[in-house]
Order: sequence, then structure tokens, then C-alpha cells
Amino acid sequence: MRKRLWLWVLSVLGLFLLGIGLVIWRAADQLVSPPRRDLLAYHRDWLNYPESHGMTLSFFAAQGGEVPVILCQPADKPAERGEILREQLAERGIDLPAYGEIRGTLVLLHGRKGRKEDLLPVAERFVAVGYRCLLPDLPAHGESPLRRVRFGADPQEAALPMAVLQEAQERFHWEFGPKGLWGMSMGGAFAIHAMGQWEARIVVASFADLEEVAEEFCRKWAGPAGPLASHLALSLASMRGDFDYRSVKPRESARRIKSPTLVAHGTEDELLSLAEGMRLYRAVGAPQKRWLAVPDGGHDDVLITPMELYAEMAMWYATHL
Repeated sequence: MRKRLWLWVLSVLGLFLLGIGLVIWRAADQLVSPPRRDLLAYHRDWLNYPESHGMTLSFFAAQGGEVPVILCQPADKPAERGEILREQLAERGIDLPAYGEIRGTLVLLHGRKGRKEDLLPVAERFVAVGYRCLLPDLPAHGESPLRRVRFGADPQEAALPMAVLQEAQERFHWEFGPKGLWGMSMGGAFAIHAMGQWEARIVVASFADLEEVAEEFCRKWAGPAGPLASHLALSLASMRGDFDYRSVKPRESARRIKSPTLVAHGTEDELLSLAEGMRLYRAVGAPQKRWLAVPDGGHDDVLITPMELYAEMAMWYATHL
């Protein structure tokens, strides 16, 4: 009887450990190779009818075909969202160029589990106030043929935004002009790690240290075992993605940034805490930097809160580009 009881206990324990192991293995895989999202209806609307959104679109692949990119430029007239932003900036005393005049180029970087088309509504606003926008698919996202992402900390990924910009300039024969970065969540980490000279950066709802974020997340479902689960998941992710998770520390790269940087973060962000965003902001080494807490902003809806966040961001570029 006692032997059967022990066998039963060991079987249950073994199944429990197996289940935990499978969860950790799955989490590690999704960290470096998240499930890819298909195009949504609103993506297709922008892609099929870009001029109704005040833009023209061009498509190319950078870095030998590894980085699909959308180039957004002004159409004949701005759409409603663009008109609203232009009015908001005019009310704030910003001297706007005539519609269609280009005053600089922005590279917009999407978040984890996202794709370049997610940022078409963002590009629509910035195009309306004088910036052509480049939207790349980051590794392991969208149509990227790459299977693993390293959160911008890998040298090749850190070089990606500037490589996209330089290839676009050569392909479309632009004159070199002011250039800015914009990144959200994981894209914010790319923007912080990015190599090259950028006149201004905006980082939205991003993080300071991947290890700290993973540990905080794991505590929510594993309790005291959270740090161990986090370490195992990150170690497996590093093995599968061929990188060192300890290198994904945007706050370390942030200390080297000297160009004006705005960090915006939602007060109700359920994925990356407000304190995490503040840690990143405090690490930024730029003499000119700004912290912007977005009231009631969650992680996925920080850009659509009542706050005139687009006007604040556009003012930052208008001031520093």
C-alpha cells in the first residue's frame, strides 16, 4: 500500500514537473520566435487605399532581402488624422511646413508580436507634419525571413535601423537630412540599442532590462519559484536564439545616448510597469531628455488615450530634428 502511494506521489510530481518544463520551454521559444500575426482588416485598408490616409506607399527589402520595409510619404492632401495633428501643433505655436514638404525621415519600430503594418496609423500622423517614415519588419516578425529576434542587442540588429535608412536613401535618391527613431515596446529596445547618429529618439512603453521584466512576469504565475523559472526560460531562449539574454539591457545602452530622447509610458501599463519605464528614462544619458507619463494608458492602447500624445511626440521631433 505504501509503495503504491509513493508511486502515485512520484507520478503526480513527475507530471507536474513535466508540465512546468513544457511551459518554460514554450515560453523560451516564444520569447525569441513569437507567433506571427496575419494582416488585419485595418492593415489592408491602409495598404489598399493609402491615399485616403494621406500617404503613398513603396515597398522594398533591405539587408539582402532579410528586412521587408514600407516607405510612407505624403500624398496630395492629409487625411483626417493628419489634419487634426496639424491643427494641434498650430495651436501650440509650431511652425509647420506646407503639406507634402519633407523636413526629415523617421524609422518606426514595432513591438513584439507586431508587424510593420501596425505602425501605418502612426506613420499617417507623422507624414502629415513633414516626415517620411520607414517601417521595417523586425526579425522573426511579419514577413521577415529571420526566425529569431534578440531584442536589438545583437550587433546586426543594432545596425538594422541605420541600414534600412541608408538603403532607402540610396534606392530613392534622397539627400541626407535629419533622421529620428521611434520605437514601441520591443521596438523601443531596438531604438535604444540602435547604432549610428540619430538627431532624436522617442521610446514608447519599453523596458530597461529583459531579465528584470521576465522575473517580474514569472513571479505572477510561479510565485517564489518565479526567479528560477525566469532564469530557466531566459537561458533556454538564449540557447535557441544564440544570444546572451544578459546583454538585453537597454538601460546600459541608454547611458551612451547623447541625442534628445523622449520616453513615454502609460500609467496603467499591465505588461511593463510604469516604474520599469522610469528606470529606462533615468538611464538615458542625453542632456536633453523628457519623461512623459500617459494617464490611463495601457500597454496596447497607450497611443489612443485622450492625451494628445501624437502632438507631444511631433513637437519633440519638430524641436530637435
